[in-house]
Amino acid sequence: MRWLLAVLFTLNVLLFLWIQTNPEQQSHARVTDATDFGEIRLLRELEPAARTENSEPENTLDSTSDSSVADSEAVQRPPAGNEKAVDENRSAPPVPSDTSFSVDTANAEEYCGEIGPFPSRNMAEGYRRKLAANKGAKAELESRRGKVTVGYWVMIPPLADTKQAEQMLKKLREAGFNDLWLMRKGEHANGISMGLYTEERYAKRHADNILTKGFETRLVPKLKNARLFWVQFSQVGTAAIQELAESKFPQGVSLQKKVCSQGSAGN
Repeated sequence: MRWLLAVLFTLNVLLFLWIQTNPEQQSHARVTDATDFGEIRLLRELEPAARTENSEPENTLDSTSDSSVADSEAVQRPPAGNEKAVDENRSAPPVPSDTSFSVDTANAEEYCGEIGPFPSRNMAEGYRRKLAANKGAKAELESRRGKVTVGYWVMIPPLADTKQAEQMLKKLREAGFNDLWLMRKGEHANGISMGLYTEERYAKRHADNILTKGFETRLVPKLKNARLFWVQFSQVGTAAIQELAESKFPQGVSLQKKVCSQGSAGN
């Protein structure tokens, strides 16, 4: 094995020596190594005209494209003297046809007035809050001394004198009525009470039963002094006042309203 390696090494050495000593091989190597790049010149050595010609880009647009660009510019460019109109149209886009405009309610009617009397502050406060919830409306409570209904008399109206009243009282007893009271003084003097009821509906029912036996009666509220409450309001719109007018008030409560001018706010 060693002798084979020695032979190969010797052959390589001989081949190297032959290449180095052969002149044709050396000239061939020099020819192949020399590359001809032609005449090399620096860019600054070129003439200015040559640099301008070489640096000018080629025009890739043909005559057809030039004409089309000119036509498009002619279409987009407004006629002379109308540049201002075009700018105004661009700054103010047209309003769509389906746009709804709000109605000017500056001159709408406004109402002021009061609601009452309420027998309790809590009841009046509920109506005050409802009115004050409307935009621009004002509502506040006010208390006054007054008379409040505490019941209803079913009464034979006052007669001409005490004698006639006593005769009517006798007839009623003969008809089977026992709960009777002859009023001898006061604003209802010579009238005959046939019952006192806290609710009006029960008083009406009893009056109808008396009528079936041939006696006509009437309902007379029983009043007493008390502190009552009112809701004073102003600047309430038409829709809100209409809704309030259509609502059902407690018995004895009413709505007083009138159209107020724009300058009466807070009155």
